[in-house]
Amino acid sequence: MKWLFKPKKHFILDVGSHTIKLAEFSLDKKKTPFLENFDFLPVPEGCMEQGDLINPGPLQDVLPEFISRNVKETIPNLYVSVGGRSVIVKKIEIYRSEKELIDDLVREEMIQVLPFNIDEINYDYMPMTTSLSTSENKTNFLVIISKSDNINKINRLIDDVGYKCAAIDMGSFALSECVKFMDSDFAKKGKNILILDIGKSGTAFIVLNQGNLIFSRYMLAGSNFYTANIMKEMGVEYQEAESLKVSWCSGSEVPAEMDQIIKESDRYFCDEIFVGKEYFKNQFPNEELSQAYLTGGGSKVRGLISSIEEKFNIPTSVLDPFEKLKASEFLEDSLSHIKHFAPLLIGSCIRGFSE
Repeated sequence: MKWLFKPKKHFILDVGSHTIKLAEFSLDKKKTPFLENFDFLPVPEGCMEQGDLINPGPLQDVLPEFISRNVKETIPNLYVSVGGRSVIVKKIEIYRSEKELIDDLVREEMIQVLPFNIDEINYDYMPMTTSLSTSENKTNFLVIISKSDNINKINRLIDDVGYKCAAIDMGSFALSECVKFMDSDFAKKGKNILILDIGKSGTAFIVLNQGNLIFSRYMLAGSNFYTANIMKEMGVEYQEAESLKVSWCSGSEVPAEMDQIIKESDRYFCDEIFVGKEYFKNQFPNEELSQAYLTGGGSKVRGLISSIEEKFNIPTSVLDPFEKLKASEFLEDSLSHIKHFAPLLIGSCIRGFSE
């Protein structure tokens, strides 16, 4: 999308499994994004499943008021970020060919590996632009696949509540953009950086090389993993278990056995996520991960950083964009909470302003 006049503000909507986040950004005098406003809305039960929109009805009831109380523009440039199990990023390798043959070769290769019918998807592809991109007589392409039904539901939802999508962005690309924003020399380092975006029902396992996305896989283990374990070990219902988890993460007083439950949950969760590394090594057998960033609501679990460092044997930290990004003064007291959700929104914003 090309703008005749660059918009002064962008509104980014992140539709997650647990909450919907809305951020308003502007550009400062140095052309750096500035966070003007941030708000979130709990997602009604039954709307989302593993990152996919399955029932938009309840959201149609609550989204108009949520957006209108934050968006004062008459016709805002609303960007929507999506992820989940229906979005797939895959490396494929094809023999070097004439340009006019590449479309057909990519399509033929996709048919061999797709878990969906090719008529049910939207897809795009690009040549990989890192040192991993070519072999002697082949070229590696990164294919981005999304189920058409999920994209159509998002578009219809935004349209039905009275707004328009300026663009629909993919969460993995947005997060990679945020990491590059935080480290301007990132593309020169040649390291493989792991990003774990930990949501309620799943985790996006993302790898960047030389500043470029090379791998993304949705793992079916999220922060609900901890809630389920608390329910099992303490014999409580879902809402009480969720409340105990949130209290433990915030350092509030909880029953003594919670420490051991969370510690065991960390170990099992890391075992589940480690499978993502095996998928990565299958595609890139000679590559190793250098460091990891955590983001998403699940990154608030205390102790998870050290558990991942031990399991993956790499330095790990929470991705905190506010080391570089500035925000409105009235948000300052909330930044320690917002930082867990902001990277994806910031990345989509940067991609939007760069169009």
